[in-house]
Amino acid sequence: SKLGKKYFEEFEGEILEELKKAGVIKSDKLMLDATVAPSHIEYPNDVKLMNVAREWICKTILEVKNKINPKLKVRTYRRKARALFLDFQKKKKKSKRLIEKSKKKMSSYLRRNIEQVVKLISEYEKLPLDIFHRLPIKIINKHVQTAKEIYQQQMKMIREKTRRVSNRIVSFHQPQVRPILRGKEGKGVEFGPKELLAYVDGYAFLDKISFDNFNEGI
Repeated sequence: SKLGKKYFEEFEGEILEELKKAGVIKSDKLMLDATVAPSHIEYPNDVKLMNVAREWICKTILEVKNKINPKLKVRTYRRKARALFLDFQKKKKKSKRLIEKSKKKMSSYLRRNIEQVVKLISEYEKLPLDIFHRLPIKIINKHVQTAKEIYQQQMKMIREKTRRVSNRIVSFHQPQVRPILRGKEGKGVEFGPKELLAYVDGYAFLDKISFDNFNEGI
């Protein structure tokens, strides 16, 4: 993914031509198979996802406000939010009522912290700081936008009393990852990009890769 789709396609194409010239690939038979490359994220739940976003934002609030004024006080309620999360995680059996109640409370903390960090960033950007002492605002804003999308998705599911939403984010630090329904026994959902592989004479070629699900039958 770091090299880019175009580079990888050209690289694979060159390998294919070399295999043809060497006479290694002779068969006219083709076998296709779809799989998921795991992204190695923790199995998500809504409360945990919002808590990860909230903790990152609280840390960022501290960094930004210290640049503006170290003596500035910002009430983030991070201890109360942390206590809520730990209490939720300790429960082995989580009732539907507990889940919904915890989601609403955590979404409230997340919303408050998002509003706080947005306001602080706005104030910070007005400061005439040396470039070497500035925070990576573009990267920070990108993560803040991810947190906003998580909050909006969670509120939509809470309001509509559903567990599904389009383009659902399941990882704060890897927002591109999507849940892929696989239908395997004991593993109905996997997290990572879906790949369509073509097998010819024992060699595998990547035909398509996408974080969004697609119908490989086409």
